[in-house]
Amino acid sequence: MLPPACLIGALYPLMVSLATNSAAAPPIRVLGLAAAMNTVGNIAGVLAAGFLMLPVLGSVAAIRALAMLALALGLVCLWQSRRAISATGWSVLAAVLIAWVVQPGALDYDALVSGANVYFQKQDWGPVVDHAESVDGGLTAVARRSQSGQEVLTLLTNGKFQGNNAPGGEIKAQAGFALAPLLHTSRRDRALVIGYGTGQSAYTLHAAGFAQLDNRRTQRRCPASCEPLFPRRSITA
Repeated sequence: MLPPACLIGALYPLMVSLATNSAAAPPIRVLGLAAAMNTVGNIAGVLAAGFLMLPVLGSVAAIRALAMLALALGLVCLWQSRRAISATGWSVLAAVLIAWVVQPGALDYDALVSGANVYFQKQDWGPVVDHAESVDGGLTAVARRSQSGQEVLTLLTNGKFQGNNAPGGEIKAQAGFALAPLLHTSRRDRALVIGYGTGQSAYTLHAAGFAQLDNRRTQRRCPASCEPLFPRRSITA
């Protein structure tokens, strides 16, 4: 992270210096125009990367596309000022091209969801068997491991534990979140669940006999059947 941070920090004053020194217009006007273009570009870049590139391409492909764009802009700058480019500049370009060739083909999702960033040490979730990326949730993954001879699936959000299907474990709490409100009402017409997670709480309400079940986090409606994400287990009050 250190080299990109240093280069990004140096890029803005370098851009302002090049713009004000090479333009024929008054320097203050060029400075204002350059600052305005930088602001518009930052806003457009955040919107495009977060709401378009990440959902469509995924994080790895999006990073590669942005790197290709930055490399193309760098090559244009090098070509326009090729007479002043030193051997060091071409060496840096060669190093960038080599790094592009030897880059890993995919992210190490097992390392990304290990929990070290949340719990300050690696957790034994097991290998990642499925994952999804989104602009609002980041990296959501399902890891699988064997526990007491049974398969345990764990739902993780950016390495943070959200739930699992361990017998006698987290399922009791997930069902309890839905059972507690039922102690205060006998009506079974409509129910609203905010946050889907593993789907166990939503399934518990469905099993309680509600005619209509809405989930506002995923816009998932379960009028007749609402299965949890993990294999169903018996629910006891």
